[in-house]
This record gives sequence, structure tokens and C-alpha cells, in this order.
Amino acid sequence: MFNYVIMAGSGAITYLLAQKGAGKKNGTGVASLAEYFLYVMLDMLAVYFCMAPLGRVTRVDDMTSGLTQIQYGNTAILFSLVIAVIAGIVFMVVKKKVDINAEIEHRK
Repeated sequence: MFNYVIMAGSGAITYLLAQKGAGKKNGTGVASLAEYFLYVMLDMLAVYFCMAPLGRVTRVDDMTSGLTQIQYGNTAILFSLVIAVIAGIVFMVVKKKVDINAEIEHRK
């Protein structure tokens, strides 16, 4: 359970830095929630792929229920905060420079 709190916290750091630094108003609730979960996933993947070869992140496979859990070590927790700040700054710059809009036309 503690691992999920770490992932949610690092995603929140990334999301808040990207939103506040870009100076753009928030979108709809669903779009903001999807963006937040995207940041959580990207932060988690970055920490996993950087720290797994060092043995700081382990994957635990439960064969009876078919679930896989990722367990962070102490170094990986600290590293996840660093990754969250770096990713927040990167996404802030990207959001400032790139404006992506989608327009859907309904034809009858």
C-alpha cells in the first residue's frame, strides 16, 4: 500500500509543477485526472527502469492470485521524488512551448 502512496505523491508533484509552471488554466475534470494518471505512470516507469538494475526496486509476483507488485527500496523512494521534480519541469516546458488542441466536428 505504501508503494501506491509514493507513486500517487510523485505523480501529484509532477502534475502540480507542470500545471502551475505552464500558467495555463485547468481543463475538464476528466482530462486533468487522465493527465495526472499519465504522470503517475511515467514517474513509476522511470523509477522502475532506472532502479531495477541496481536492485533498489523489486517485482513480486503472486502466483496464486496472478498479481504483480512493485516494492520500492529507500533509495528508490528518494529517487522517485527527484524524478517527479525533473519530470514536472520538463512537462512544464513542453506545455509552455506546445499547444495541442483537438477539434471534433460532428457531421450529419
